Amino acid sequence: MMMSSSSRMVLRRLQMQHGAASASAMKMAMARPFSSTQSVLMAAKSKSKSNLITKINIAEHVAAEHELSKAKSKRIVDSIVDFMTQTIVDGGTVRLTKFGSLSRKTSKARMGTNPQTMAQMKIPEKQRIKFKASGVLKEQVN
Repeated sequence: MMMSSSSRMVLRRLQMQHGAASASAMKMAMARPFSSTQSVLMAAKSKSKSNLITKINIAEHVAAEHELSKAKSKRIVDSIVDFMTQTIVDGGTVRLTKFGSLSRKTSKARMGTNPQTMAQMKIPEKQRIKFKASGVLKEQVN
């Protein structure tokens, strides 16, 4: 079985992060031929208890998929996240095809009740982040 160094590296990292929980998934992924590191990642993640993806996970995935250094892929992911953040802060919308869109929404000021004292109080206007899932993502989830 031929395995690239990046695939071996990803397997080792997954084993360290997820321990025995994903060991069987990694063995199964290694036993059958696969075309990319992605199938190994998906197999290990499916058996893991955590469904959390972080910026570091994304950078590592980009590095493995595109044969880049981790430092370079981290800079790329940071640059994308900074660009998206600044766009939202400036009042723009970030639209990612097949995923969804992120935008800034203003919640109007309103009256509320303090549950401890039952006193009426004014809740000030707030800026919130709104996410709207794309039809493709909704369809895949359901």
